[in-house]
Amino acid sequence: MKVITDSTMSDQRYMCEMPAIQAGKSTMHDAEELLWVLYDELRALANSLVAREKPGQTIQPTELVHEAYTQHSLSISTSEPLSHQTRLVHSELKDPRMNRQTMQCYLMMLVVIGGIGFPLHAAPPEISEAELDAFRAQYGERMIRLNEVDRLRDENMQAQRQNKRLHREQQLQSAIRDIVEQDEAEYLPVQAELDDLKLDFSAVDISDISLGMWSSQDKPAGGAGAPAASKASLAEQATNPAAPLIQLQFQNTFNGKTIGADGVGNTFVVQPVIPFKLAGQQFLSRITLPLLIATADLGDPIGREYGMGDLTAITFATFAVDKGGPWQGTFGAGPAITIPTATSDFLGNGKWQAGPNLLYINTATKGFQWGALVYQQWSFASTGGDDDRPDVSKFYFQPILTYHFDKNWYVKSSSVLMSIDWEDNSRWSIPIGVQLGTITKIFGNQPAKMFVETFYDVSGNNTGTEWGIKIGLTLLFPSS
Repeated sequence: MKVITDSTMSDQRYMCEMPAIQAGKSTMHDAEELLWVLYDELRALANSLVAREKPGQTIQPTELVHEAYTQHSLSISTSEPLSHQTRLVHSELKDPRMNRQTMQCYLMMLVVIGGIGFPLHAAPPEISEAELDAFRAQYGERMIRLNEVDRLRDENMQAQRQNKRLHREQQLQSAIRDIVEQDEAEYLPVQAELDDLKLDFSAVDISDISLGMWSSQDKPAGGAGAPAASKASLAEQATNPAAPLIQLQFQNTFNGKTIGADGVGNTFVVQPVIPFKLAGQQFLSRITLPLLIATADLGDPIGREYGMGDLTAITFATFAVDKGGPWQGTFGAGPAITIPTATSDFLGNGKWQAGPNLLYINTATKGFQWGALVYQQWSFASTGGDDDRPDVSKFYFQPILTYHFDKNWYVKSSSVLMSIDWEDNSRWSIPIGVQLGTITKIFGNQPAKMFVETFYDVSGNNTGTEWGIKIGLTLLFPSS
């Protein structure tokens, strides 16, 4: 006899294949044997199905078998009311937590016991082969069809879940494809431009990248082996007087010793740098305003003077020269104008002044800049009441040597102008010094240049500042 362990079964699984029944004969011994075989079969089936129930149901496999027997016995005996215990078992079988398979098991056991037609305490009657065939036809095929329906329903639900999963995967793939296509549409033009550049990240660290301070080199136009023309980083632009970079500079110069005066002096300067284009030509204007001057003690009757000095504006058009060659850099030319804005005769010349300026800065070597700024000014008009003041004819010269280290530090020559005063016996002023600075961020995300500088006048003249210390802060506004 096969043991029933699954709810999906055919008539061969729950029919007793006893030799006596197959032959259409039955004895008391055969009935007893059939009784216990059938009981074990039903209990094994009930145990298998009840084990599949959700947690919380209370019916036991033996109770389920006995309930089937009870219901059958009541159906063939007198119609006495169900006992309290029988009603309790019957109510548990109707518990909504019992699924359809358990109810099928219950009904099937009723069918099996009813089909055999004997109570468990009595000997079974003889069952013919025809009766068994009718039983198979009536109940076996029906159970097969029901199980097939269950199987098809499960397969359909699995197919629906599979279709939903495939649909979600298709939607995800479609979304990813759209994103990739959009990124490619935006990326390819940029990549085409990058392909035309030879990037150089040798001196760049993370802080450089956060400031956008990387350098790149154009591919040489003259074929293989030609020198590369560099695009300046933000750090290099900040130290290049010809770079089209908006700047706002604040400088304070401490005059440690003024020849012919007692004590120390101080000058605070505001210097905006404004690049602009006119008729397609790049221009740059550098405006210097000594906003607050405190002189050393000039002696009686003058003493110390406080106030604002003359404003000087140097404007020049810039031209790129020798691109890719050893003289690669920028040439500039334009006017240098001084406006008499001083609040005291001892803080300015009292004259309108103008003249030409020339600038050359070489950037052929990465990280190194050299060149010079020169300009000449003559006075051509006076302010009211200053006609008797001496004329002005003065030449200014600033050598430029700058070297950039890694991590945005640099060292350069002094920014204090050398000069020759043609109206005062060609007296020279030759300040020599060094400036140390860095490019960093302040106020959160604002690029800035900070530096400290010291200088000494080696001319030996008997007037002017002999030595001084300058500190500076420059706010940088690179174009997007």
